[in-house]
Amino acid sequence: IDEVGLAIPVAFQLVRPIMREALIMSNNPEVKILPEFLRKWQPLGVPLESLVNGTGTSSGQLPQDLWTRLPSKTYMLFWCLSLYDIKTPSSRYEFETKRLKARYADLEAKLQQFNKNGTSGLTTQDSSGNSQPMTRGEFEKQIKMRQREMNKHLAVMTELSNEQTAQDIHVQSLNENMSMETGSYFYEEADGKSMLSAVMQFLVYPRVLMSPVDAVYC
Repeated sequence: IDEVGLAIPVAFQLVRPIMREALIMSNNPEVKILPEFLRKWQPLGVPLESLVNGTGTSSGQLPQDLWTRLPSKTYMLFWCLSLYDIKTPSSRYEFETKRLKARYADLEAKLQQFNKNGTSGLTTQDSSGNSQPMTRGEFEKQIKMRQREMNKHLAVMTELSNEQTAQDIHVQSLNENMSMETGSYFYEEADGKSMLSAVMQFLVYPRVLMSPVDAVYC
């Protein structure tokens, strides 16, 4: 940050994906399942917190007294986390799944009707654009094409279900982990007005301006 001259919020925006990956793999930076190269990007680990504590103040981006009003852990977590980490969009998953199921049911009904009627009354167009009776080979080709489309819908529904389950587990696990340290996110003896001012000035306000997604996160 100090060498390149990046604004701290921009720096977090750039590295947030790898931090999320570290969080998804494990909420505990000490767990051995977490690869060595990801441990240093684990937001709940000490190295990152120490980095935030010492970065920015030397470049003038953050006031020297900020950490007396707001713990560096709180600052770091706020900028490291994203919507994915705090809430599963269940209604959106349900909407997409319902839409795909309806489309699958429609395809299935048409396929059954298609099989029932066979080639009777079905036509195709030749290279000249003239209609001609559908051959058995073309009929089977149409059957396979519709089956492939149905299989694609099934695959997407399965993928969505797996994604939702994984995110639910991640969000719940992260919430439980963070709940155990609720007493360390703010100073009990700090002046409430000064602390609120720091939260708005250095957390909420700059992130709201980053993007619509960040605004929703706030």
